[in-house]
Amino acid sequence: MKYKPLIHLKFQTLALLFLCLLTATVSAEEQTGWKLHTIDNTSRGADGVKLADINEDGLLDIATGWEEGGVIRLYLQPPLAERKNPWPMVTVGKVNSPEDAFFADANLDGQLDLISCCEGKTRTVYAHLAPGKDQLLQESLWKTVPLAASAEQTCWMFGLGADLDQDPYHELFCGSKEPGGRIGYFDPNSTSVENSRWVPVRSAGWIMSLFLCDVEGDGDLDLVYSDRKGKETGCWFLENPGDGTPVESWKRIAIGGQHREVMFLSNCQINNRQAFVAAVREREVHVFIERGQTPLRFETWAFTLPASGGTAKAAALVDLDESGTLDLVVSCENAQNKHGVFVMHNTLAAEGGFARVAGRFETISGVELGIKYDRFELLDLDEDGDLDLLTCEERDNLGVIWYENPLK
Repeated sequence: MKYKPLIHLKFQTLALLFLCLLTATVSAEEQTGWKLHTIDNTSRGADGVKLADINEDGLLDIATGWEEGGVIRLYLQPPLAERKNPWPMVTVGKVNSPEDAFFADANLDGQLDLISCCEGKTRTVYAHLAPGKDQLLQESLWKTVPLAASAEQTCWMFGLGADLDQDPYHELFCGSKEPGGRIGYFDPNSTSVENSRWVPVRSAGWIMSLFLCDVEGDGDLDLVYSDRKGKETGCWFLENPGDGTPVESWKRIAIGGQHREVMFLSNCQINNRQAFVAAVREREVHVFIERGQTPLRFETWAFTLPASGGTAKAAALVDLDESGTLDLVVSCENAQNKHGVFVMHNTLAAEGGFARVAGRFETISGVELGIKYDRFELLDLDEDGDLDLLTCEERDNLGVIWYENPLK
């Protein structure tokens, strides 16, 4: 279907003002129809959720670092009948100031491990080496080792397990913040994990997101990231030439949000065009949609969020209510007595432009609980055919949680 915006770009400001008027009238007392289910709230400062099927049972499991609690935990997704209860879990390691935890095979044994990125005074990346998949819940069998090249180098903030050098093993991509902010990867060493080689890719101010995506539709995975602080803020990708060139030599291309404080970044398709969605402080969401390939360029659509919510942390566009239009899902921090997670329905019409009547507000979290939410994942946890929302909250100590979509 050919992309046809419903209103011309020069009229977008009026449309955005209309959206603001619609959403600003939302009552702070509006109740949520989304049920909260707790996976774990027994430590302090849950900081992020990353997904992988570590035990190969066909279900996605969760890795989370607890920043104030100083623990890295693995949650194994249970059978359907048990998912609304706390999940089976194990503390895979104890480290100070963990900011992120993700899955990767750090010792090249074919079994996924957990990797933690630490800031504060720790400033180290750790590999938490897993036992066999049938022993994952036995805490004593996990082994934690620091990656020597990471120690006291920078505040490590976000990580990703990937294979971009055309060998069968994961590289451990990590991003950090100033001083010494950078993006790079650790090349795993099967005989000495702690001596995995560090390969710098480029400098950074404060990496918020780091993921793989085929931005150009050429069959190659590019490296996408959002940088919150410093001289080169914004959303970028490193273009994979597809010829085996090392990542550190890939060309950098701007997506959008330059000179703005961009937070978490997600991607989606709008009428078969690549699009990215960035939360932007204080209360904006920017949608960057591909507008041409020669050269590749993106058009920016900016949304102002209602004052009844907190400040923007993460955002995604998805048809959450199965209406045929894209809904804007947002998580927030600074949400005391405000909506921390919410939806603006019918934000984009099916044709990919602004809807003429848009922005019906629906709270997910309500206002009574939750202050600082993180990035989120949308997946059908109760297997009823609609998307639920998995996230964590670290100030009210809600912990690792998911909200059940009331659609079905």
